[in-house]
Amino acid sequence: MAEGKDVLLNLEFKTDHIHYKGIEKIVFEEIKRHNFLRPIIYSSFNLNSLKTAYQLDPNGTYCFLSDKKIDQFKKFVAENHLSGLHLDRYQNTDEIPLRVWTVDDPKEQKKLFELGVAGIFTNNFQQAGKILSEIKKPA
Repeated sequence: MAEGKDVLLNLEFKTDHIHYKGIEKIVFEEIKRHNFLRPIIYSSFNLNSLKTAYQLDPNGTYCFLSDKKIDQFKKFVAENHLSGLHLDRYQNTDEIPLRVWTVDDPKEQKKLFELGVAGIFTNNFQQAGKILSEIKKPA
C-alpha cells in the first residue's frame, strides 16, 4: 500500500473505451479517505475525463496520455489545464513535464533520463531507479 509512504503515484482513468458516469468523483472521494504524502498524478487517454476531474478539483495534477505526437503542446496543455504529457515516445516539450511509457530497456531509460524527462513508466522500476540514481550522482 502506498498510503503514508514517500511515493509518487499515477492513477489512470481508464475511460477511453467506456466512460463510467461519475467515475472521477468516485475516485476523488476514495483518494480523500487515504493519507498520501505526495499529490496523485491523474492521467487518461480520454481528455474529457481529465476535464471533468479538473472541474471537480482545479488544483489537481492532470496529464494526457497519447500515442501520438502533440503539436502545439504548450497551447494544448494550457487550454486543457494539464500539468504534463504522458507519451509513448520522447518529444521535446521544453519545460512541460513529460513522462514516457512503457520503457523497459535500460539503455533507453538512461537516454530518456539524460534528456530530462520527468519520469518513465516501466515494468522494472527497481532497474529504472538505479539508473536514475547513477545519473543524478554528483560528479
